[in-house]
Amino acid sequence: MFEWFFEERKKIPKKDPKNYVYKIVLNSTYGLSNDENSFLYDPQFTMKITINGQLSLTMLYEMICEGIPGALPLMQNTDGLETMIPREYVDKYMEICKRWEDITSLQLEHDTYSKIILGDVNNYIAVTEKGKTLQPKAVYTFVKFYLSQVTTLQKKSPHVLRHSFATHLMNNGADLNAVKELLGHSSLAATQVYTHNTIEKLKEVFAKAHPKA
Repeated sequence: MFEWFFEERKKIPKKDPKNYVYKIVLNSTYGLSNDENSFLYDPQFTMKITINGQLSLTMLYEMICEGIPGALPLMQNTDGLETMIPREYVDKYMEICKRWEDITSLQLEHDTYSKIILGDVNNYIAVTEKGKTLQPKAVYTFVKFYLSQVTTLQKKSPHVLRHSFATHLMNNGADLNAVKELLGHSSLAATQVYTHNTIEKLKEVFAKAHPKA
């Protein structure tokens, strides 16, 4: 699953909102692979991703520090790193990153911060140079725009997309607990509403297959 989403994401331009959606899916898949209560639990997969990621990013840190005078490593975790470099070396930095991408066959994403407050690798606050955050209205606009290209339904929203996602999973035989986990529901009762849609779908299929029954 992870590999499929990873390869599909590489086909989508980084400025396309769908690219970010795939990133979230990949991050969630990786996180659930280390949860022994998850249907995606795979400790060997987790270890491979973690070790390969750490070694690859360590190599990038080394390339940056050796190639850019005054480069200062700030932090590194399994999926990224932060470093401070003099502005006059931005082009050199991008050149180094491109060389790293060619070596690893991976793609980097870049953010430029005007301020960052570090606790540890899992706890930090950063402000981009533009100083803007993603607003709920922007998410709604993205979703509505892309749904309008594939459906004529009048109501288009993130909730509709989420509902359709869960319904399709259930209609295609997904485990109820797995759907609960993917939706982030705290209780199974909240997920069971989708079983009603599944029963209706079964009735529809039965009626078509046995019209005289």
